[in-house]
Amino acid sequence: MKTPLDLGSLKYTVVDAAFRDAICDCGDDIKRRPGLETKREVHLVMELVPDNPDGTGDVDTAHATFKVWSRIPKHETKVYSVGCQKDGSLTFNEGSPEDVNQGTLDEA
Repeated sequence: MKTPLDLGSLKYTVVDAAFRDAICDCGDDIKRRPGLETKREVHLVMELVPDNPDGTGDVDTAHATFKVWSRIPKHETKVYSVGCQKDGSLTFNEGSPEDVNQGTLDEA
């Protein structure tokens, strides 16, 4: 059965599920980081391309693509001090995250 294309007709489709997931991602982030006042966004974009294989301009169908995504602020930690070794590996001092070269009591 053909119905008008609108948000209601997309209920119970992959588009609806993706949109709901994006909303939940933003809601979860707000609960995890309530002190971060940066906005969270949910985007739903529909792209339409006419289906005009013969090039006459007499179009009765189109191809629709839906894109859904959320934009959540990046997670950023405090600055940690890491050591750079000659072989390119990095080291970290669990006893003194602010200074990788700081001696600790367990090294004495």
